[in-house]
Amino acid sequence: MKYLSLKVLILCILLPPILYIISVQWLEGYLKEKYTRKVEEIYIGDAHRLLGGEISLQDAIEENISRFLKKDPLVPLGLKIHITVSTKKRTLLYPRISEGHPGTPQRDPIKIASENYRLMKEGMVLRLELKLGHNTPITNGLLGFYILLSLGALFIYYKKAQSRAEKESIEKDNKISRLQERLKGLEHGREQLISKTREIRSRLKETREQAAKNEEDMLHEVINLEEKLQENLAQQEIQQQEIQELKKKIMELEEDRSVHKDIHKRKLKASFDLTQKRFKVLYKNIVIHERAVTGFTELNDDMKIKCEEIIHQLDQDPRLVPIKRKVFDGKTKNKILEIIFAYRGRLYYRWSKENRLEVLAIGTKNTQARELEYLSRL
Repeated sequence: MKYLSLKVLILCILLPPILYIISVQWLEGYLKEKYTRKVEEIYIGDAHRLLGGEISLQDAIEENISRFLKKDPLVPLGLKIHITVSTKKRTLLYPRISEGHPGTPQRDPIKIASENYRLMKEGMVLRLELKLGHNTPITNGLLGFYILLSLGALFIYYKKAQSRAEKESIEKDNKISRLQERLKGLEHGREQLISKTREIRSRLKETREQAAKNEEDMLHEVINLEEKLQENLAQQEIQQQEIQELKKKIMELEEDRSVHKDIHKRKLKASFDLTQKRFKVLYKNIVIHERAVTGFTELNDDMKIKCEEIIHQLDQDPRLVPIKRKVFDGKTKNKILEIIFAYRGRLYYRWSKENRLEVLAIGTKNTQARELEYLSRL
């Protein structure tokens, strides 16, 4: 297509996954630093309890980390966190590998406090590994955002290209009209020149006949008439060349306009395919026929917004949509309902035998007769 760049299309396709990968990597690094700081602040807990022998250091760490992971809102959404806590002498404190359960009371608080003090004196080492899993709510939302962003940019670019193509088409039509008017003027001038040439030839013939009687008196006039004849013939030849050039330009412009029509058809086909794919992805509870998708693409932008709002309501809860009237309801006709949107918009739908809502056609008041004729043939 003339105004749609292949580079832009490829960029809009490749940009979402690239941004998704970069964002996931950056988000993992950012969350790792953030969660490391948070865990460092809470994983030991109350030092008075540890030094008082109320709880062992391993139990306190496991209790605090488990509470932190349960309360964190991102863990259910696909965030995977692996935490290890050890002393600088490589004594593993969390996760526990010894038998027993956290919170099991010890018999001697003094021994517990002494052991806690010894382990804390060795120094604590916290290691946190964080991973954002693919196909999780977080990553799917991120990828969906970039896809929508790319589609929005592609839509804006497409509208600008369409506007430029329409403007160029109008300019070409105006140029063709001007050339055709000029061609008509030249043809009219050519006819006048031919008529004048015939008149001059007739006068020349008469003059030659009279010259036989009065050759000396008429010789000068004959010469003048021949000069005028030559000038007219030369001017006629020049205008004939201009007419041929204008006809050639008109043919070139007609060919260019034909190419432009083909380009416009391909644009409409691309818009139809994109809209159909988007409807299938967004509205899974209803069936939207190709006739309806075609009618939707022919609407202006304001009416498209109102129409898609109606489609969204039909997909979520058809009872919320006000019905204007029943179009067909006979023994051999399925019940087809009509909805009005944006004052002039019309949407027609019915319930299939499988009790599934089908959007049959979309149009305006101007195309209502055409849509009703189509619906009568279903």
